[in-house]
Amino acid sequence: MSDNINKIKLEHENSYKAAIIDIIKNNTNALVNDDIKMLLNNPPLDSMDVLKSKIIDLAKKNKTIVNNDKLNDIISKYRSNMIKSCKIIMELRISSLNKKVNDFVFLKENDVIKINRKDFNDLNKNIKKTLKNSILECYKKYIEKEFDKIFDKNIDEVTSKKVCIEFNKFFFKNYQKQLFENIDIKILVKDTTLMNATKEQGERYLFIINNSRIFNDNK
Repeated sequence: MSDNINKIKLEHENSYKAAIIDIIKNNTNALVNDDIKMLLNNPPLDSMDVLKSKIIDLAKKNKTIVNNDKLNDIISKYRSNMIKSCKIIMELRISSLNKKVNDFVFLKENDVIKINRKDFNDLNKNIKKTLKNSILECYKKYIEKEFDKIFDKNIDEVTSKKVCIEFNKFFFKNYQKQLFENIDIKILVKDTTLMNATKEQGERYLFIINNSRIFNDNK
């Protein structure tokens, strides 16, 4: 194969890699900005906010009054700071998957880049670990530390502590369980979409390689 053909082939390979990297970027943006952030953000209605609803229910159960302004402020700070951690998740996913693409070496003529289910195993564990660490950090800083300020000033220490313990149980069991079940579904869908898109891009790459006169005339 002449130097010119080799150059054209290299350009085609680089364009192919760049196309997959672009797919990874768009897929990850959709996962983080459309899916994960939606689960962490303030719901459109207060009645849909499970955190606020749980605190209000516990307050009623223990015959105490909630300061709604303070409650809204605390939960909003928790949620907004949780969303900031999404940038780390985005960078983690993009860098991990991009490395696989950039490290790929074309050894045979019909070699294509494949992203398989196993490629997400460690990555998704790290994503969930990052989220769990952020949840714990934000909870301690924005909810637990300010929890006693949510209620009427006349609340006694015993009742305040009781409500806090009950909310902790809900937050670290039911709330997190449901949250991560939803996140797992979102990740699974986007992982599958990415694998399929990468496969389609590989098929386009091979079609050009196998049907272009430039490459076939020099075989």
